[in-house]
Amino acid sequence: MSTKVKSKRKKHPGTQDWYWHIHHRVLAEKMVDGRTGAANRRKFIKDSKLPEERPTRLKLLKPIKNTKLFRELFPRGLDALDANNQAKHSTNLSPAAQRKLEKLHKSQCKRCPWDGHTIFP
Repeated sequence: MSTKVKSKRKKHPGTQDWYWHIHHRVLAEKMVDGRTGAANRRKFIKDSKLPEERPTRLKLLKPIKNTKLFRELFPRGLDALDANNQAKHSTNLSPAAQRKLEKLHKSQCKRCPWDGHTIFP
């Protein structure tokens, strides 16, 4: 007989399903279907994008880490940023939240070519 013990540690509402650079002109987006969606997106990039863009796109497509900095900047998580809880991607954020997201991005996505508008400047 096995009994499961639930963790008493609170889970932070956070980055689950949020990724950097799903599309080249959007800094952060909520991935449809989570990890399955990420695998599908990688396959799509390999099959459909320009060969010279593929390495950059694949390197930069990664989940947003739920770090201490993330929790400090977004205590209620990314899903809570929009008053209507409709923040599907970072273009829907307020200017203040966008600045915070840019700060988080710089800490997680080193040597990224993102110029504030695209990963292909």
